Amino acid sequence: MLLAAAAFLLASPLDVTGVWYTDGEESQVEITETGDSVVGRIIWYTGHEEQVVFDTNNPDEDAQKQEILGLAIIEGFERGGDKWRKGEIYDPTEGKTYRSAIYRIDETTLGVQGCVGFICRTLEWQMVPEGDVMRIDREPKTRD
Repeated sequence: MLLAAAAFLLASPLDVTGVWYTDGEESQVEITETGDSVVGRIIWYTGHEEQVVFDTNNPDEDAQKQEILGLAIIEGFERGGDKWRKGEIYDPTEGKTYRSAIYRIDETTLGVQGCVGFICRTLEWQMVPEGDVMRIDREPKTRD
């Protein structure tokens, strides 16, 4: 009984902190609590050794000059019942921002919902095992 209670506490829907693989495992996002909200930043992405990836699809021309490393793609959330809601998730591959909710599905799975109007899509991100976290150890680059 005690073990079941401990497992439930570890997988609380509001406990979304940690490092997560994005869909397709093309990047790792670290989610941290910041006051009454959460923020998720890209800490690693596939191919960074060969090519720096800039936020070229962002509608903001100044943002297009920034590398996606360190980019906050999850922000503005508030606690709401069993999930973080009323936040935004930014997709740098499309340069689009979506209304979003995030929540813990189980010990190793995060539900990440993005919505446009009344149409929503939920992706499942997997927790990165502690030994597999691949933080890029340098400052994000900018271009002229």
